[in-house]
Amino acid sequence: MPARQDWELWIRICEKFKVEAVHQALWLYHLHGNEHIGGNIHKRVLAHERIMTKNTDYLKTNTEDYWDFLTELSLIYLAAGEKGKIIVTLRKAFKLKPLLTMKYLLKIFLKAMLKSMLKEKTPKLFYALKYIKQKLKGDNIK
Repeated sequence: MPARQDWELWIRICEKFKVEAVHQALWLYHLHGNEHIGGNIHKRVLAHERIMTKNTDYLKTNTEDYWDFLTELSLIYLAAGEKGKIIVTLRKAFKLKPLLTMKYLLKIFLKAMLKSMLKEKTPKLFYALKYIKQKLKGDNIK
């Protein structure tokens, strides 16, 4: 595996043994300044594609996991500049969960829009944040 070896290992463990979640942090993850496996976006793309190919049967019978995997993969494709693959991946996600996918896309769009406004350092940011805050509260906006 070019990356995501931990994911692949846990998938194989879960196939053979009963696994339960512990809702407590049991370890710390340290990011250092040196190059690391997950830092290469093209290796991450390749690893995710391999994991999806290897686990297609499981993913297609577990809608929630498949949708989560597809949306994660779409973000990796976005970071890698793989526009065509983003569209294909999000179409699959949309077929599984149309409303949730639309909500996901709106979230990504809003994040990108706010990031762009921050870069411009314009007053648009203030009004955008105010609008979003009011929307989240359910206020009527005119």
